Amino acid sequence: MFSPNHNALNDTALHCMFDIDGTLVQSYELDSECYIEAVHDVLGVVIEANWEQYRHVTDAGITNELLSHYSANDQSKYYQAIKIRFLKHLRRRIERQAVQEIAGAKAFISMLSSLGVTLSFATGAWRESAMAKLNSAGVVVSSHMLFSCDDHFSRQVIMKMAHQSATAHQTVPCIYFGDGVWDKQAANELGYGFCLVGNRLEHTLQINDFLDGNAVIEILITFLAASDL
Repeated sequence: MFSPNHNALNDTALHCMFDIDGTLVQSYELDSECYIEAVHDVLGVVIEANWEQYRHVTDAGITNELLSHYSANDQSKYYQAIKIRFLKHLRRRIERQAVQEIAGAKAFISMLSSLGVTLSFATGAWRESAMAKLNSAGVVVSSHMLFSCDDHFSRQVIMKMAHQSATAHQTVPCIYFGDGVWDKQAANELGYGFCLVGNRLEHTLQINDFLDGNAVIEILITFLAASDL
């Protein structure tokens, strides 16, 4: 049950945007492992999961940067080959073990939707990958609300596209839920609020999961109050 405070969000102009991996579903390590394996399959090189070293921390951005170093020719062919191998590894892993939601994510998204809060989903993953993980975890997301690195290689542009689509280009306060330093940086650059999910970095607004819906709502109310200052 949610406290009466959640009524403060009724009919309020607010846009909540969500990352996918590590934010709504427990797939951060899975995603990294499958990607590293795919790169090794195609390029024969072993890379580390130090994603923050890349200029654009998206599947498309990282792949483009890798190919600029390891493949001078036929980059589009190698790009597609890495993507195909990655999806193959991912689907095999999901078939063996379903992806789990971040606790409470499904219920929280449903609650926000019932309150009329504008929602969108912006991920640095490829669309097929994101949908496969969400479906495996039982997190229902309308495809038209999801923007991915198939739309653009830059996380900031992906997020901006999601925001503009969800709000019909109106000026609406936006808060982004993410788990990585690149999520926080992108939100800051765009002037969005940011709520950290998990503990992979430090941030003032932080939750471990979505089980305590009232606590997350209090964060949203605090964010809205600050936006009005």
